[in-house]
Amino acid sequence: MKKAGIGVTTTPPESTINNNEGNRNIETITDKQKEEMTKEEKQEEALRVLKDIKRIEKPTDEDIEKILLNKVTIGYDRLSSVNFFEVDLSRGICKCIINTDHIFYEKFLEKIKENKEIIEIFEIFLASLARLMDELPLEEERKIKSFVEEWNYKLTKYIKSQYGEE
Repeated sequence: MKKAGIGVTTTPPESTINNNEGNRNIETITDKQKEEMTKEEKQEEALRVLKDIKRIEKPTDEDIEKILLNKVTIGYDRLSSVNFFEVDLSRGICKCIINTDHIFYEKFLEKIKENKEIIEIFEIFLASLARLMDELPLEEERKIKSFVEEWNYKLTKYIKSQYGEE
């Protein structure tokens, strides 16, 4: 399955978030990080995101600029954690990464992959949480991250129980 957002710099859900957040003057965790980074460091991280998360083999300078302007970057990857998704607020880019190796992905997203509208709405659902986490003060973001980890644990446990895969 070709994952939504793979090979595309800015997806429709990312554009929706960018358009809705563009005029708000809320300093985020990743904004503060960008202020402390050199231009080269920002470009290096954007390049990593483009190659590793977006799967763009030969990113252009325009691709790098677009990623740096995204309020949230949505991607799909096999994560080493047991979580269905992770919010990564490191190195100046807010990243919402959906784990393709998770039972929820297998039992739900894989089955609705042909319905682009539902996939995009689901991506907005998760990315809105990622954006909220980026807007919170650091101590609050840590509490939400802990909440999300516990939610991921319960999600995994309940689905495995439902399908007898405990």
